[in-house]
Amino acid sequence: MTAFAVVIALALVALVLRGFVATAAIVATAVGLIGLTLDATYVARRRKDRLLDHRHHLDQVVRAQYLGLGIVVAGAAIAIGRLTSSPLDHAANPIQALIVGVAIAGPTIYVSSLIDWYWVMPKVSGMTGTAPCERAERSTIRGVTKIWLFHRAAATAVVTAVLAGVPGYLASYASASGAESAGW
Repeated sequence: MTAFAVVIALALVALVLRGFVATAAIVATAVGLIGLTLDATYVARRRKDRLLDHRHHLDQVVRAQYLGLGIVVAGAAIAIGRLTSSPLDHAANPIQALIVGVAIAGPTIYVSSLIDWYWVMPKVSGMTGTAPCERAERSTIRGVTKIWLFHRAAATAVVTAVLAGVPGYLASYASASGAESAGW
């Protein structure tokens, strides 16, 4: 997830360089706040006697990632936005579409991963209560399965829309001949 967080940070900085300072700052802040909320609920729900050995260090890594995205990137977005003009404002349309596409799909996938990390995995592994393998009742895993399927479906819908929207955007700005537009 660290490499993914770095890609998102770069996409948001590119979004700032494109001229969307407020949008990048809002997205970065939202990712940070969502991570903070999920982390706080995880800390409140977890059972100290069931904390997995490797999880403590990895929780610190994930915490640094979402706080880095939330605080550092939002601050950098505001600082860069005040210091420079928009150098990517006149970039080629495919570059602009790629920046916006990654800036939408990346945080969506990352938030979905945070939900897995702080909500689904602790429930399934028994860190926040009885593990599904410890109780054979259907209702034990039903709620966590609904959450897992919902956030994955939402992330898939957003990524699908981006994968369809980027070529659609490029087709709308293609040459008047129609051949380039049809290619996109």
